[in-house]
Amino acid sequence: MIVYITGCCGGIGQELVKKYIQKRYTVVGIDINEEALNRMSLDCGHLFYPSLVDLAKKKESKNGLKKVIEQYGIPDVFVHCAGIVTLKPTSKESEKEFYQVMEINFLSFKRILDVIMPFMEKKGGVIVPVSSVAGFVSAPLLGSYSASKAALISYSEVVQKELSLRNSNVSLCLVCPGFIDTPLIRVGDEGGFPEYLKPLLSKPSKVAEIISQAIEKKKSYIDPTVSGKVISFLDRISPKVVSTLSKKALSKGMLKLFKN
Repeated sequence: MIVYITGCCGGIGQELVKKYIQKRYTVVGIDINEEALNRMSLDCGHLFYPSLVDLAKKKESKNGLKKVIEQYGIPDVFVHCAGIVTLKPTSKESEKEFYQVMEINFLSFKRILDVIMPFMEKKGGVIVPVSSVAGFVSAPLLGSYSASKAALISYSEVVQKELSLRNSNVSLCLVCPGFIDTPLIRVGDEGGFPEYLKPLLSKPSKVAEIISQAIEKKKSYIDPTVSGKVISFLDRISPKVVSTLSKKALSKGMLKLFKN
């Protein structure tokens, strides 16, 4: 079994690497952080193959992925975990920053599919885009992040339907988690996730376990967090309640960002 994981050096990606290494699978880890890749290579041993690919660059990412597949083989499972967030008001986020988030969180997935689909269609397998509940329920400071994750959700659902229509050997498992205790959340930072709400965060290892089980069962959709399920449910019942809660959840540092 060959598993490819983008964004493998942090959060869910790193935990998934550990899970699959424990199962004695071959894991190809894709990331832009060369130093972190080298550390993971030392920690994970001979079953882990680090691959330095910049998914934000169109030509480099496509050529890089093709070379990786030629070197390590066609993936049975491809997990797209790579993601970034700026945590800025829309009025203060530059166009460059906005497009960078869209490139990594959404557009890179299109490029990934263009490369891997012809190979995986022949072999069969599972493709796993990791989106977010923020793609369903928007929140302050997450303009580009929510937009990118919403686009990823919509595009993934279209791909799912098209795979079904042509009876493809490939299936797609869309993952939309809520709050997870990863570096992306920046717990305790002035502009990050409030420390007092930390109990709401799910553990990356637990989330990774749920995702790996869903992949084995070839589920089409999964929200592996309690917070994500609750937020989605509340938003369906009363968007106003979610809006009020999101305001109260903002730290003092976050509120300062909205002042001129």
